[in-house]
Amino acid sequence: MPQQPTLILASGSAIRARILRNHGLTFDTIPSNIDERPFPPLDAVGRAKAKALAISKTHPKHLVIGADQICHLNGFVFHKPKTIENAMTTLLKLQGNTHTLLTAACIAQDTTILWETTEEIKLTMNALSKEHSRAYVLSDMPLQSCGAYCYEKKGQALFREVSHPSESIQGLPIKPLMNILNRLDFAQN
Repeated sequence: MPQQPTLILASGSAIRARILRNHGLTFDTIPSNIDERPFPPLDAVGRAKAKALAISKTHPKHLVIGADQICHLNGFVFHKPKTIENAMTTLLKLQGNTHTLLTAACIAQDTTILWETTEEIKLTMNALSKEHSRAYVLSDMPLQSCGAYCYEKKGQALFREVSHPSESIQGLPIKPLMNILNRLDFAQN
């Protein structure tokens, strides 16, 4: 019988999973599916912790990574657009402005948070016309991305300035996460 993995990503995000795999980690993915409605609008770390804790209850021996991301412009939160029209509306509100992504991650084990971090990422978007925003949305279909862009695809071209590495913009602050995994003497099976 194969040995169970010692690391779990409490998310169904293919992007976060790809980032972890690209850094040589082996893990399982178990989406937590928590109810995010009770959390304050800008509480990315609270939601990340709730995700990790939910999975650590049923997998207490594992290290569980929880992550969350919130996109806002001067406190106005942008949710996943889910439709082409909503995505275009979001992009037209963000265009020409500097907005913030709050990218949070944590590690839980046996219902205890061992570590947490939040990065406040500033992104300045180029000016966009309605036609350009529509063409972009139809190209990348960023309907499940809180800022209505897929930075890992053609979305990078929408920005003239960003403050953090690509992985943080895509939803996982990998450098601090890898640092803590090394400090915890995390070893792959």
